[in-house]
Amino acid sequence: MRRRLASILLGVLLLGTFAAPVSGAAPVGQWHRLNPYNTLPEHERLRCLETHALWACFYDKVPEGDYQWNATIGTFVGRAITRTWTCPEWFPNDICDNVVAVYSGLARYYPPGGTPFTVDEQYVITERDGQPFLAQYWVEDQFVCPWFRTWSAAQEALPDCTQAPDS
Repeated sequence: MRRRLASILLGVLLLGTFAAPVSGAAPVGQWHRLNPYNTLPEHERLRCLETHALWACFYDKVPEGDYQWNATIGTFVGRAITRTWTCPEWFPNDICDNVVAVYSGLARYYPPGGTPFTVDEQYVITERDGQPFLAQYWVEDQFVCPWFRTWSAAQEALPDCTQAPDS
């Protein structure tokens, strides 16, 4: 089931590449994150595609050197809410001040040997020093985490998530 879901989403992402807008759109492609919150850090990856007002992503983990790895996968499908979105007061200023696009939707994660779970997420696309940046916001759990266009940028950055003050 997991392989079938991954194959279907990857096919949609690849097929949709030809329909993606050429200009005036938020960045698309791969995003990387160094997750330091486990026994050993791990390399997380999102492969995303935007078509018109839709953002679709496939989540997985990349086997990487001494980093932890497991077969968790996930999917996200969201719609553009940029014009109506309000940046939470507790978000870092560099996110709120540089918003390019915001997508809101549901992510479904499939941990190996565990129960799948769904998360209400928002993907906030910003630009910093001319470089795209993704802030993945788990709405119900009240935290936002950084994602970068390259694995090397993710390794060089501070990987900390920002928690809401009251969570």
